[in-house]
Order: sequence, then C-alpha cells, then structure tokens
Amino acid sequence: LDDHDRLIAYVLGLSHALNIAFFTALAESGEAAPKLAQMSSTTFDAQLDVASRVAQESPELYYEIQSLNDYGAESLEALSQAVERLRAAVLSQDHEAFVALMRRGRDYLDDRRTQAERRA
Repeated sequence: LDDHDRLIAYVLGLSHALNIAFFTALAESGEAAPKLAQMSSTTFDAQLDVASRVAQESPELYYEIQSLNDYGAESLEALSQAVERLRAAVLSQDHEAFVALMRRGRDYLDDRRTQAERRA
C-alpha cells in the first residue's frame, strides 16, 4: 500500500499541483487570459488545455488527493526543489545547469517511452 500511495502522490498529486501552480501563477500575473491567448504557443496551449481541465475538477476531491496522502508532502517538495533549481539556473545565467535539467528530463522520458514500447 505504501508503494501505491507514493506512486499516486507523484502520478496524481504532482500533476495536479503543477497545474494548480500554473493556473495560479497565470491568474496572479495581472495579464488577462485573452491577451495571453493572443501570444500563445503550442507548448502554452497544451499546458493550458490540461490546466483548464484540472481547474474544472472538484476542489474538494483535489484537496483530499493532496492532503490525505502520506507522500503528498514529498511530491510537493520535489516540485518545489525542481522549480528552485530551474529558477537558480535561469537567474544566475547558468547555461550548463539549465541544459542539464532539460537533458535529465529528456533522458527520463525517453526511458519511459522505451519501456512502453517494449511492453507493446
């Protein structure tokens, strides 16, 4: 059960938290949604589509997913640390650190895709 709960903290909790943080940052940016839509990109549109669906879900259910899982704090801390590493790399103009973050993500996702292809 612990393994299941930890996985759920990352599969549901982390993905929900990321989208809640995304739409909260947008809502607090002072920029109107239609104005942002005029400047959109494929990445922004894809993220906005997911975030829009999350925003329509039950806040009560999503709160329970975040707060009742014993591993929820772990996944939120992982998100916070990842954002801080990204922030530090950008603000210090550390090209190597930024590229390393991108490459680590690419490698992780490539491994996931390769495993999925093996199962198919």
